[in-house]
Amino acid sequence: MHKLEVTLKQHTPLIHFQHSQDGATLRATEVKPKLDKFILKKFDHYSASEDLKYKMRIVSEGKKTEYIIASRLDKNKKKLLMDEGYFVIQASTYFAQEKEYGELFDWEDTNNRQLGYKFKNDYKERLKNLSKKGVKYKTTKLFINSFDETLIQQIISILPEFFVAENFGTRNGKGFGSYTVISLNINDKPQDFEPKIDEWLKNNYDFVYKKDLMGQLPYMIILKDYKLMKSGYSELEWNEGYAKSLLFHYFAERNVRWEKRWFKQQIMPFTTPGNPFSGYKLKGSPPIDTNYHQDWDDIKNQNNNKIKYYYIRALLGLSESFDFLTDYNKKKITVKLKFDKEKLERFKCPVIFKIIDNNIYLVGNDDIPTIFLHKNSPGFEIAKKDSEKMVSGSEIDLPDPIQIPDNFSLSEFVSFCMEHDESGHRKLDNYKMI
Repeated sequence: MHKLEVTLKQHTPLIHFQHSQDGATLRATEVKPKLDKFILKKFDHYSASEDLKYKMRIVSEGKKTEYIIASRLDKNKKKLLMDEGYFVIQASTYFAQEKEYGELFDWEDTNNRQLGYKFKNDYKERLKNLSKKGVKYKTTKLFINSFDETLIQQIISILPEFFVAENFGTRNGKGFGSYTVISLNINDKPQDFEPKIDEWLKNNYDFVYKKDLMGQLPYMIILKDYKLMKSGYSELEWNEGYAKSLLFHYFAERNVRWEKRWFKQQIMPFTTPGNPFSGYKLKGSPPIDTNYHQDWDDIKNQNNNKIKYYYIRALLGLSESFDFLTDYNKKKITVKLKFDKEKLERFKCPVIFKIIDNNIYLVGNDDIPTIFLHKNSPGFEIAKKDSEKMVSGSEIDLPDPIQIPDNFSLSEFVSFCMEHDESGHRKLDNYKMI
């Protein structure tokens, strides 16, 4: 029996559903299938159906640090949580638990909201029962046993590269669950290796960009950069003013409109007096969102061609729903996607952020299945939302839904994101191509 012991450094919290259990850490049930695929990719003498004969066990050592991770969290709420001993990431691309976090707090005084928030009486039980938390340990140990010496030696040769190339756990594409190998021992004998992070990433991705954190908060940078790429952001989110989506700019230069305007055009007739969504007037409609000589009706462009609409944001990952604001604070119109989940639910954002030491890496591959996505484009249903609750019976299908584009180069788009063009769109700053 050959025994491999690997010491890992954990760079970022792992978002874990078993956070309350002692020893909650990387799961071998996630790591081993990913490592199997990596072995098959690196060594072509194994067949895809072959059972790689090794066993894996993972344990973490030292004090466990627990994190509350949110996409937005009031500073008052953050302080309350930190006083309870939690580390808090208050601005990230993780938004799955906003409702759970909201239910931890009440207003200090409902008649004077400037006083801020306080915990609800049962907050400790609610904190204990949160569906997921981030966990981080000083070190994590991985143990691999096998009778196959050749396989063990091959695993040793690729394991440092494997952990650089992969992230783990929930939201792993946005920097969470990042590990690297510190040391390797086979049968208690140390094995030398030279870290080659940039080279290993280039081995596994079609493009690699690198940014020095320079003391900045990594998850806020990732949130800002990803929002700029996919959806844009408002003047209220950062002190830099309004920024239009780079994906919008990229397709607008190719005479393609994004879905946001199409949705608003489809929704508006339902919001007029006497129609099902009366009282839900869309905020900021009609929008003026480009300088390509198009009006609200989008009849024709300068070349006298009909404007084409596509569901372009799906190319950076499918969402199940998204909301449109109205002129009334508590009322929203939500758009729900209708698609074959068995076919499309596993298509996640192809842009991956990695955090290793003091650097953010933005990486990805040009393997988006655009033809498949185009042929299986979703339908859309709109519904009313009041005080974050769906209004029962308000659902309406939108006719003739637009499709996902059938042609897209992720490498070309990310390169576009790094450069200003003649229209002066904002770019992703301080990344260096590796």
